[in-house]
Amino acid sequence: MINKDAYVFKQNLKGNWTPLDVFGTPMIVGEIILYATGGGSGGIDWRVGKIVEIIDKPDPYRPRYNIKKMKMKRAVKGYNHAKGSIWELQERCAYLSNVENAFVLTHPSPEIAALFKDVT
Repeated sequence: MINKDAYVFKQNLKGNWTPLDVFGTPMIVGEIILYATGGGSGGIDWRVGKIVEIIDKPDPYRPRYNIKKMKMKRAVKGYNHAKGSIWELQERCAYLSNVENAFVLTHPSPEIAALFKDVT
């Protein structure tokens, strides 16, 4: 198991970006997060995801800025006629750039943890 505080400290010393959730908790690769999407008149959808990669690279169109986002495997809540409302893991990876809408799940439910056990 990685020492999260030491890892974040080293990343900050190197000048690397460490995304922070709503409460200011650092998010690192391998963590499961809960985040909100949507808004406006369409409402808010809650999704869970496991961080696969943290991306911080120069923007080719705006040289003074960096592209900062997280690549993750995500799950959405769907409906199965036999099982009812269940979480389903999506095939493709998703990218989250608005990290301020995320919460680190320090103790995810067993159902959520089981979804992401094979995701690396």
